[in-house]
Amino acid sequence: MNKARVNCGATILVVGVACAWLATSADAVTVAENGKSGFVIYHRPEAPASVREAAVELRRLLKKSTGADLPIVHEPRSPMICLGDNPSARAAGVNATAVAEEGFQIEVRDDNIFIVGRDTADGTQTPGGGASNGTWFGTMEFLERFVGVRWLMPGDVGEDVPQCDTLRIPPTTIRGAPDFGYRWLPYLNHTHKTVSEWARRMRVSTQGLSRPNCALALHHGHCWESIFDAETLAAHPEFLALAKGVRRPPSKSDARTLKLCTTNPELVRAFAARVCALIEKNPEKQHFSLSPSDGDGWCECANCRALDEQCDWPGSRMYGGVSLTRRILTFYNAVARLVREKHPNKQLCGYIYARYTYPPNEPIAVEPNVTLVLAPRAYYGCTLYREELRQEFPKLIAAWTERAPGRLAYYGLPTKLIGHAGYCCAPLPVGVPILKTIFPTLKQHGVLGGYYYGIESWGTAAAHNYIVAKLLWNAAADVDALFEEWFDCAYGPAAAAPMKRLYRRLEEKLAAYKRQTGDFQWRFATETVFAVQTPLFDEMESLYGEALSKVATPMQRERLEMFGDNLIVFHYHLRKAGRLTEPARSRFYRNDEEFRKFAEAKRASLALLQSPKAGAQNMEEFLRPKLTASRSAGRFSESDGR
Repeated sequence: MNKARVNCGATILVVGVACAWLATSADAVTVAENGKSGFVIYHRPEAPASVREAAVELRRLLKKSTGADLPIVHEPRSPMICLGDNPSARAAGVNATAVAEEGFQIEVRDDNIFIVGRDTADGTQTPGGGASNGTWFGTMEFLERFVGVRWLMPGDVGEDVPQCDTLRIPPTTIRGAPDFGYRWLPYLNHTHKTVSEWARRMRVSTQGLSRPNCALALHHGHCWESIFDAETLAAHPEFLALAKGVRRPPSKSDARTLKLCTTNPELVRAFAARVCALIEKNPEKQHFSLSPSDGDGWCECANCRALDEQCDWPGSRMYGGVSLTRRILTFYNAVARLVREKHPNKQLCGYIYARYTYPPNEPIAVEPNVTLVLAPRAYYGCTLYREELRQEFPKLIAAWTERAPGRLAYYGLPTKLIGHAGYCCAPLPVGVPILKTIFPTLKQHGVLGGYYYGIESWGTAAAHNYIVAKLLWNAAADVDALFEEWFDCAYGPAAAAPMKRLYRRLEEKLAAYKRQTGDFQWRFATETVFAVQTPLFDEMESLYGEALSKVATPMQRERLEMFGDNLIVFHYHLRKAGRLTEPARSRFYRNDEEFRKFAEAKRASLALLQSPKAGAQNMEEFLRPKLTASRSAGRFSESDGR
């Protein structure tokens, strides 16, 4: 549900489909006027931490917008903004039992405002092992809908709060709840504390949070390499995958290469016993992983290979049209049956991924204590710009939800290109048509939610991260409207216009390239950079310059300059790669010494994609030229470097 935010003179007017009156209605409640307010913010002193934190955030942002400082009190008194499920809210007919898990109700009546949600008490969790922060989410909805606040990116630079002399709220009833119980948006550069704070406000989970910001806490990472110690594997070489007639131990330098003989009954029993031990060691967790290690090297024994099948899904061409799904599901089910005997209330998670992405030719019933996490590798890295894959994607989701109804989650990075070439800071588009495909499809088929990659370089990717967070909450949100909103709020309407053109040009160019190449390249390869961003560099510079000349506020300029910082880095790498003519004529030109100083100054910037070594070494070392040679595209191994 999208709202129009209008800062009209000195009064904020809010138009929303759930509102019965405009804020100028005679029945509207005046929360603040001329920097003053008669309201208090009330919650019980024993309210959960999430409710107490909501009160602090509400007070801060109302003061920032209106100048009025509303006291936080622990005894109800009218007029008040009443937070959380408490006797005062229930007396007004508002209580948490009427809303869904993680849901909330906002009720404006009789000169009071009630924001009540489903909240897990401190030290407790939802049945899915997560948290329900309904009152917090309702407070964020109130701030967005009625105060007009937007969290465009982390930190003060990303907080957009309209100023108003008078804030009036109409009598209304608003109910909300997320479309997905599992909302993970990782890889946002969580070394910055402000990133996890941004995620909380945007109602998603990411690294760095003290507890989940969603009701489901799924654990599904590659785990085979951590299940058995070296002594166990040495004592039981028959557990190991057979390769060219030899049981293959994992590489000494990389345990992630471990593969197992999944049809060995003793291996299955030992694996199940190990999972049971982990459950007993971590009784607070509800979900435990079964997922294979990443990469190739699958067992070649006759029993394992007998389960493999030919596959004719278009995306399966990435792996030669051979599917290993039957062997993986057989293994998941066998382990799950044994674990359920001891721990019937725990859930096991397993990837459906890479060579085991597509359903088996003949259906296999998935055990009820198995949640599948579909990580459809053929659709990573913007390949969903290709029409045949975009048409195939909903069919794949539908096929898996038929086999595991209510027990399918999604893992994807379809609007991100991963790989070292990303450190050149070439900007990526938002991926509007891809996002329009993914999230409504997940919602339509009852998928539990998603682990969806964000992009660390906030200077160029903030719009992408913002829109994805919104879609993880509301899959039906208007992506085009969110695109317009983010740019207009971030840069101001005048400066936003050329930046929208810039991003649309990137979208057109990358989409055409992905359709033309027809491969399954998910990496941010040098070929991509040379084919897409490099030819657009002069045009991007021109549009950026136009936007810079039209920004109206210092904050808008600061956000825009975060984008420009990326083009400084990108220009440097293109110059070192010999891909620019007359590089010194560019506004982004820095000679080597100037660039060294720039890189040092920006070594911890949220604007740029930082090397994993950023904390230990000077930025100059890892901002070396990465674009010195073009590689030929071809077939790729299974590992994506996760």
